[in-house]
Amino acid sequence: MPRRLVGVQIAGSTAFLALAVLLAQTYGSLSIADFGFDRDRLVTAEFAPASHGYDAGRSERYTQAFLARVRALPGVTDAALAHRVPFFIGFDRMTPVSSGGAPCEADACPKYATMAVGPEYFRTMGIPLTAGREFQAGGAPNEAIINQPLARQQWPDGRGVGETLRIGERGRIVHVIGITAKTNTRGLDREAPTLYVPVSPGTYEDLVTVVARTASAPEALIRPISDAAQALDENVALLSVKTMRQRMAVQLWPFRTVSWLFSICGGLALVLATVGLAGVVIHGVNRRLREFGVRVSMGATPRDLVAEVLRGSARLLVPGLVVGTLLAATAARLMQVAFIGVNVLNPLAYLAVALLECAVVIVACIGPALRASRVDPLVALRAQ
Repeated sequence: MPRRLVGVQIAGSTAFLALAVLLAQTYGSLSIADFGFDRDRLVTAEFAPASHGYDAGRSERYTQAFLARVRALPGVTDAALAHRVPFFIGFDRMTPVSSGGAPCEADACPKYATMAVGPEYFRTMGIPLTAGREFQAGGAPNEAIINQPLARQQWPDGRGVGETLRIGERGRIVHVIGITAKTNTRGLDREAPTLYVPVSPGTYEDLVTVVARTASAPEALIRPISDAAQALDENVALLSVKTMRQRMAVQLWPFRTVSWLFSICGGLALVLATVGLAGVVIHGVNRRLREFGVRVSMGATPRDLVAEVLRGSARLLVPGLVVGTLLAATAARLMQVAFIGVNVLNPLAYLAVALLECAVVIVACIGPALRASRVDPLVALRAQ
């Protein structure tokens, strides 16, 4: 029974550690992945003037004044206004979209995530446009910009710029003036179709975001942006002022947390397996002292006895490694959606875990093995 328990512990530690390695690789790849915008030079400030008693007109004046102050700060190269910016917390605003001549009726048209943005938003974010242009100050309210996934859905032949769409329940006609490259606007999915519309008066009645692009480290602009808002109206508090990396960390923390969780579980399982294996080997050596004494008296060398003990340990280790690796590979395949940018069947990950397990087993067994190699034949033969 103890031997089976040790085998189960080795299998469990192998599975946990292998999954931990894959999750760590996922978090590492997400930390350096290209999300379609420049996350290293961005600061976002969220606020809601309407929640402080401002009407739509006063909210707009406050927002534009705050935007002007942010643009004037030293170190800010670009600034723009948006309702939401990528990696926000909350629900998407969904809009029915139709490329036909008739408006949508009774939820017949698909709905797509919609973001209201101001002039120079894409330049500020570092989001490239593959065709057309972005919104301009004083531009027409019936303009729209779409991303590549939405353009491919509406016009598979590659058209887009200059075409018209009907959006909303009433089928308002908008003209597509630009197409953006694929970018992460909501979470980790770059293929999500997204519609961009100009900021309207109704936008100021909700949460508003100012995003600033910096020439140097964005952390240095957090305090000046907060001070600019405070100087403009101390009654309107900023809900958050964060760099884009800090903002993204909120949605990336599950990968880091689960990676640490699996690492801790794998480490604890490895400790239990090591202790259990050492106990089983010590017990086995004690029971075989007479046998070792006989073998030494017949000419066996200490190296022979050490090799014998390690071979016995390997017979416990190998089945656990095989079962644990198979469990980890199966679980990784079933949860493949959680391992982003990582080959879940990468043999190097499993090999690294196997080598770690082997090293720990050797350390756990070296003491009992050395004890067996130093057995005194006369003492061992008298042992009962």
